[in-house]
Amino acid sequence: MKYRTWLFWGILAIAGCLRFYHLKAVPPGLFLDEASIAYNAWSISRWARDEQANFLPLSFVSFGDYKPPGVIYVLAIAYRFFGFHWLWVRYLAALSGVGSVILAFLITQELGKIGWLQSHWRWWIPYLVMFGLALSPWGVTLSRVGFEQSTAFFLVNLSILGLLKGLKCPPWWLGSGLAIAASLYVFHTAKIFWLGFLPFFGFIFRQPLSGHSRWLKLSGGLLLLLSLPLVVDALGGKGLARSETLIFFTKFGVWNDFRTSLQELGGNIIRELAPEFWLRGNDAVSWRHSVKGHGLITPIGWALMWLGILIGLKNWRQRVNQLLLGWWGLGLTPAILTHLTPHALRSLFALTPAVIWATVGLISLSDWIRQKSVKLARVTLGLIGGVYLMAVAAYLKTYYQSYPTSAAQDFLYGYDQIVVLTNQYRNQAEKIVVSDVYGQPYIYFLVYNQIEPKDYLYGALNQYEFGPVKWAEHREKRLYVASPSEIPLTDPTVIKVIMIPGTEKPLWVVART
Repeated sequence: MKYRTWLFWGILAIAGCLRFYHLKAVPPGLFLDEASIAYNAWSISRWARDEQANFLPLSFVSFGDYKPPGVIYVLAIAYRFFGFHWLWVRYLAALSGVGSVILAFLITQELGKIGWLQSHWRWWIPYLVMFGLALSPWGVTLSRVGFEQSTAFFLVNLSILGLLKGLKCPPWWLGSGLAIAASLYVFHTAKIFWLGFLPFFGFIFRQPLSGHSRWLKLSGGLLLLLSLPLVVDALGGKGLARSETLIFFTKFGVWNDFRTSLQELGGNIIRELAPEFWLRGNDAVSWRHSVKGHGLITPIGWALMWLGILIGLKNWRQRVNQLLLGWWGLGLTPAILTHLTPHALRSLFALTPAVIWATVGLISLSDWIRQKSVKLARVTLGLIGGVYLMAVAAYLKTYYQSYPTSAAQDFLYGYDQIVVLTNQYRNQAEKIVVSDVYGQPYIYFLVYNQIEPKDYLYGALNQYEFGPVKWAEHREKRLYVASPSEIPLTDPTVIKVIMIPGTEKPLWVVART
């Protein structure tokens, strides 16, 4: 049994390395949401208020959006004990990714106990699922960025593990209720997922659940009690602001007509299941969610996933197959029900069942071939394993070598250099004019300069002017930071040009008048 322990820790070490290695530089830059989360968390840790001086809010205003509070408050605790650094945002996401790999192992073990693949069960199946999630391009890419969804993904997996364990030991449902409530505070997609999954789970396992009504009432009451602040925020605050992203609303927040919503729903399903999304990573938002040329899962993993799903549909009367099919479909639902689809981030809850289905497909294919020839089955498994590892290696090579270049602009690369440079000339300029062509630059000066939240409210950025740069109207004693389209590279006042890493393509131009 000792070799199983080594196997477990070996896979976990691989998962950790892939999620933590070179995390500061890859992805390049710091995206707006990461910067906003980091600064608001630091602000909460300093004086229990966000950057706009709201006391312990449940919805954080951020660039016209409203962020849930969970990740911000967790980071605030970390900053309180360890000090401020923006990298903690990515540390939390990466740690959640590693934790999800462990949970995939435990969930698969639990599925085996309640009847999954009884005639095909092998001791190494949970390790195979764990290995698949550890190397998954979908999981690796999204757990290396400070997305709240990565933490929500961990909590959803933790909750499902608790629900499954509760079938034989009902007190686990209390822990599951806690995890479900926590996920609701972390990311909006969890609200959509649980609205479908909890009734679905209850329907599938209605017979085992019927004998434990006391524990169901306790865990359900706990969940409702912990969710009550969110209900209050939704009714009287900004908790429902993100509902405008649903297909039932227009971009102006008014109700869509039924026919339009139905048409968009059908189109979203098609786009979400399209091979271009799964195999090429063609996300509707940006390359922050996937690596160009590499999909959410490898081609061989995608084929095995569909094989496993077909086998599950064939044996759909088995409760575990129903659970996995529903989990996979409901995991995709937050993306399907919103605008901008396909969306790798909003679909992330489908990753664990996708890996499990691919494992089902692999085992079923192996057993089918083994009936004809044991030798042929071994050769086939070797080829599949080789092709899979080659695809993962190609993804990792692209991610660490090409991705820092191709995704630099998506991650707003260069702000750290700009802050250092403007600090050097700050005493020599009356005004520092920074273009907002790439987003909201003020947040980077707050983060990289570690400006105290109170100082920001009292005018710490008064020397800065953020907005479009009109070079024809430039004035003396100014330091300008702009895009190449706003300031000519050949202008004699240019003192610095920041290039996209690995290229000669200019991204930022700094001029001193």
